[in-house]
Amino acid sequence: MWWSLPSTTTAFVCGIPTPPITACAAPAATTDVVAAVAAACKKYGLALGLYYSLWDRSEPRYTRDFAGEYIPYMQAQLTELMDGRYDPIAELWLDGGWDKARSQWRLEELYDLVKRLQPEC
Repeated sequence: MWWSLPSTTTAFVCGIPTPPITACAAPAATTDVVAAVAAACKKYGLALGLYYSLWDRSEPRYTRDFAGEYIPYMQAQLTELMDGRYDPIAELWLDGGWDKARSQWRLEELYDLVKRLQPEC
């Protein structure tokens, strides 16, 4: 769905202004999109897979305190996605980890979290 109240902004790529980008301000969320997709998957006999970007450039904690604030924030988001409300989750695709060293992401902890909450994932 595209919202109908656009605003225009100029983006910069490598310091060079790009043509104006039209972005639309979305109203407050009224639908749990993951739940809707999970229900559709169940209805049609499909396994549910989720995409999660490790790197959230819009989250201030990412640059403010990566280890102390951002990692717990990310773990809380993944806990919400994997805690059973969208059962079962067959696959979790992580993306965006190139910005930090593997050890900084604590991927072993994320793997353990996912396997504890969704053993078949």
